[in-house]
Amino acid sequence: MKLAYWLSDVSAPGRGNLKVVPGSHVANRIDGPSRRDIRWPDPDGAVEVIAEPGDAVFFDRRIWHARSRNYSEHIRKAVFFGYTYRWTAIRDGIAPLRASEWFGQLTPVQQ
Repeated sequence: MKLAYWLSDVSAPGRGNLKVVPGSHVANRIDGPSRRDIRWPDPDGAVEVIAEPGDAVFFDRRIWHARSRNYSEHIRKAVFFGYTYRWTAIRDGIAPLRASEWFGQLTPVQQ
């Protein structure tokens, strides 16, 4: 389960809104370009979620989700929380690293 808590105004499309594909959790993949340097088109059925500051959006983490492009002057700010069962395997490449090793690999901006 994931939760997006909106700090900024995404009450109109094109503000960096959360974009989802309803029903995409039943498939294990989304077709796209063969290379990562090619921009992916929106999958069929992609929808921008409209939210106002203070709104919370709960969604299944298996649903395809991304952010839309921000064509506005509004800065997109949201806090995302995730919950899963503790027996679920970690997929992050940083998991085997100790926190101090991982932090040392970040740029000053990332830190």
